[in-house]
Amino acid sequence: MTGNWINVTGLMFDIAGAALLGRAIVFNGKERIAQQTALYFNFNKFLLAALVEQRLEGAVGLSLLVFGFGLQALSDFTPGEAWAFYVGTGCLALLLIAFFCLRGRIAEKQTEKLIAYIQQQQKVGQ
Repeated sequence: MTGNWINVTGLMFDIAGAALLGRAIVFNGKERIAQQTALYFNFNKFLLAALVEQRLEGAVGLSLLVFGFGLQALSDFTPGEAWAFYVGTGCLALLLIAFFCLRGRIAEKQTEKLIAYIQQQQKVGQ
């Protein structure tokens, strides 16, 4: 089979990026939506955590899309060998595994920082 494997690798990065961008919308169940829309005193910690997760997934998804489009553009100027596909696929798999393993910890730390910021702003406003 002939073809430019760099282009195919770029498409794989694009698909992964688009999936991450859509994940927050598609896989948001009714229980979680109910928690996020409920009213709480001061602020809704469930909504805050969901927004932090969405921002994190959006940043990674957008980065994967940009990198994928960059690979597709590069494929117009470089002959794509099969090894590029295997290396690119391996890198993408490692990136996604690392992201899904660390996502919870990163989001938790960002949420804690944001809660501290909100509480500090509320004290300043009093």
